[in-house]
Amino acid sequence: MEESLTSPTLQRIVEGLNRCLPDLPPGVRAERGDMARHLIVHLAAERERALGENAPTPRSSWDDTATGLADAVVGMWLAPVTPR
Repeated sequence: MEESLTSPTLQRIVEGLNRCLPDLPPGVRAERGDMARHLIVHLAAERERALGENAPTPRSSWDDTATGLADAVVGMWLAPVTPR
């Protein structure tokens, strides 16, 4: 992990992502980053499981699944922050 985090390519990707994200308090940014990671990993795993079991999936293709996932992640990043 340490080696991948020092990769110039990954650093450029992270910098570009950070430029696109709204200005959020550091704790909120970290929390939403964790949420996005979990959503991405678990949605893919759930779809893989369903396909392996020949069970129905909410979306008919991986492309449609990716579109729904992108919409959800964008919505999460752009959601308002409730003040304490």
